[in-house]
Amino acid sequence: MKCTICKKPAIINLRYSKDAYCQQHFISTFDKKVIDTINKNKMLQYNDKVGVGVSGGKDSMITLFILNRLHKKGKLKHKPIGIAIDEGIKGYRDKSLVDLRKFCKEYDIELHEFSIKDEFGKTLDDFVKISDKKKMALKPCSICGVFRRYMLNKYSRELKLDKLATGHNLDDEIQSFMINLFRGDAARSARLGPITGVIRPKDFVLRIKPLYFTPEKESFLYSMIRKFPTHNYVCPYAHTAFRNEVRESMDQLEYKYPGTKFSTVKSSLRFIEIAKDAYSGLKEINNCKLCGEPTSKKTCKTCELIEKLIN
Repeated sequence: MKCTICKKPAIINLRYSKDAYCQQHFISTFDKKVIDTINKNKMLQYNDKVGVGVSGGKDSMITLFILNRLHKKGKLKHKPIGIAIDEGIKGYRDKSLVDLRKFCKEYDIELHEFSIKDEFGKTLDDFVKISDKKKMALKPCSICGVFRRYMLNKYSRELKLDKLATGHNLDDEIQSFMINLFRGDAARSARLGPITGVIRPKDFVLRIKPLYFTPEKESFLYSMIRKFPTHNYVCPYAHTAFRNEVRESMDQLEYKYPGTKFSTVKSSLRFIEIAKDAYSGLKEINNCKLCGEPTSKKTCKTCELIEKLIN
């Protein structure tokens, strides 16, 4: 197997495109794909102050690394910063945060850490135990997702950021779309896409996904070649998520029919565009009567969840 570009021995064969790359050309092609995604979707302007929601995993590190390189090359005026949410998952997040701190120190990147315990008085582990004890029909990932989105937006706004980038890759986005499709939730799918959201309320920091067209397999190899200090820890609650079954199904289809994932994401984008138009004028954004954060209801999901779990 030889590199499509230089004919040297290849390190990866992309079955969906029938291209193969040596290490040098894999890196350059990967970087170009991400930068093209940013440019074609007009994700960033020169003066934007950008934060990256980082976890210590490969995808968020890659996103922060590439945006930092854009700053060094003079494409972004402001150096991007990292925003980490410590959910309080023992044996998981504490370990990945060690990797993240090492990464940010190595690349001289400002890192801000916030914890669910400081914000809500208990760790995610605590909330999961409460949910189980009350026999609530809540999966750990659902609790975590609500709290993380709330805190990322709140602190991105307090840090006066214009954009918040996340490390969601192509596989993540396909899984989210398919989950919404299976559940008949077109309204939630309307919020997907390279740039998140249906409407743009003033208190919501716009979210962008530079790795939107990057397969997880490729981001894994990229992080290994770059020698990022990440150990790809697995969340102890991951096995409870429906997402795992969707991931396995899509991986099997991709293996049998190369290109399935790219075809799916392209089809999803057409659906998302229609859904955005359909739902753009249906919801008025208010401020939560309890915490003041933006919400389509009188009370935001975070405050509703806290009320159910604690009271």
